[in-house]
Amino acid sequence: MWPQRTIDISLNGVSTDQPDLWDAQYNEPFTLIIKLEDGTDLELHAYLQHVESMRLGFKVQHVDRENIEPLSALLEQHMDPTTLQEELARLD
Repeated sequence: MWPQRTIDISLNGVSTDQPDLWDAQYNEPFTLIIKLEDGTDLELHAYLQHVESMRLGFKVQHVDRENIEPLSALLEQHMDPTTLQEELARLD
């Protein structure tokens, strides 16, 4: 378990800062738990895709039903709602 700062998030991926002590491998499965402003947790299942410039890039593989609504609400705050709805429709 590594506490990290979220840099960017989308339906497809998450980038974070890289912890000082890092020993994970590419394509290793991770459960990302993102603390939301309202105190709830957003849980995403992802794989490490790249490490560069002290940043980690994760590809989201799965979002549980319980987490799609909080993820959508988070993304809606930072992107065009029409674009978000189009991307969500592609997930079906």
